[in-house]
Amino acid sequence: MPQGQTPYNRLFPPLPQDIQEPWWYASLQSFWLYWRVDPKLLQQKLPPLPEGEGVEVALFEFDDGERGGLVSLDLQRYTGAGPTYQETTEEVEFNIYVYPQARAGEVPLMSFRDFLRGGEQTKTIGGWRLHVPCDDAVAVAAGKGLYGEPKYLAVFDYNVPSLNGPPYPPLRSWTYSVYQDLAPPPDPPTAPHTANQGPLIFKVECDLGGALPVPASPSPLIEYGSLPDTAGGQRLVANFWDFYGPFETYFPADASPPWTAEVTLGTDPDPSGTLDDLKLLIGSAQPVAAQVYASPPASAESRGWFVTQTKAAPAESFAELSAALTGFRRAELWGTGQVESYLTELLNTVGEPITARLLDAGDTALCAIDPAAAIQALILNDPDLGPVARNTIVMWYLGQWDPLPGAWRAKNGASPLDTSRVISAEAYRAGLAWTAAGTHPKGANPPGYGSWATAPRV
Repeated sequence: MPQGQTPYNRLFPPLPQDIQEPWWYASLQSFWLYWRVDPKLLQQKLPPLPEGEGVEVALFEFDDGERGGLVSLDLQRYTGAGPTYQETTEEVEFNIYVYPQARAGEVPLMSFRDFLRGGEQTKTIGGWRLHVPCDDAVAVAAGKGLYGEPKYLAVFDYNVPSLNGPPYPPLRSWTYSVYQDLAPPPDPPTAPHTANQGPLIFKVECDLGGALPVPASPSPLIEYGSLPDTAGGQRLVANFWDFYGPFETYFPADASPPWTAEVTLGTDPDPSGTLDDLKLLIGSAQPVAAQVYASPPASAESRGWFVTQTKAAPAESFAELSAALTGFRRAELWGTGQVESYLTELLNTVGEPITARLLDAGDTALCAIDPAAAIQALILNDPDLGPVARNTIVMWYLGQWDPLPGAWRAKNGASPLDTSRVISAEAYRAGLAWTAAGTHPKGANPPGYGSWATAPRV
């Protein structure tokens, strides 16, 4: 019978010691920016692999009807965990989009928009990793051993969208910088490493603003590198990267105004070669697309709350209730300067228990679906609270206290202050009756010359 299968070890390279596949990401946030580039420039950056192992620059159709190549910068922020560790990692993949020469004739020619939306279902076109700065020594070692990534240690800082703002809701602006790491490489490669930040390699700033994303499903992504074989040569290696959710895809040409990005290049020599390739392939060009992927949160812990209700300060409760009883806004009542003095008059005249009951009933009523009806039922119709509430209205409008009904005094006790009296000269001048009538208190706060020629509002 014909042999239709290939021995395992002829298709799969051996795994590095103490590394297993697949690698499970605990969380991942990725931000891609894509640039259109002349394919001739991209061809210069591809490696000279043996016959049958090489890659070709993938071509895409762009909005102007012309064809070109693609490169991307992909910021990755991820976490991973093992039995005895948990780590966070930042890295950037600088990729050229290619396909294997061995698959020539089976590769679709399509628009860059269709490609980014996930239309390339042959999963042949993928990213050739040109440079991969990374801040984690273990990730550097694993990337080199598993996929032949040109990965090296670097230092990062960033300010990116996050559910754990501020601000909240999160913005859609991305800023990150990659610096040289001047510390000696760890020995062995996975040993603990303390970085030493050196010169800037590059910085990316992009604000997607109010641009509307297009949902995309390009997963799994295919990525390419090269690994040595047993004979000492290099072989093309590919791997799939699965994402469990949609990508948000942004095209600047579809936004009004188009969003932009700025890539700032360092000025110091860069031994990794990343800076030189950024100058050659991207320079000052604007991207043609952006993509965002963020894994969903595993859980969320919300704010705490007091199990028992915290009462408002008495003066606040009194002002809220007085506003409902008088029809004036709370700010207007505070503006008279009488809130605390009237509350003191109430406490001194009817006592703390009745005042506390009145304020509690007011807090309850004002939280009801129909506060006016609740005030009528809980306060004005109450034989103890109703007379006090009505006296409160008189106090606010006229600046005076009227004696409480005899039945109320017989039940709750008579105070020597429960007499007909003006509260104070300030209370007289602050009476709401003057404001409601559109005039001024007699003998105080005189109006301007000729004002008596205008009738008051009544």
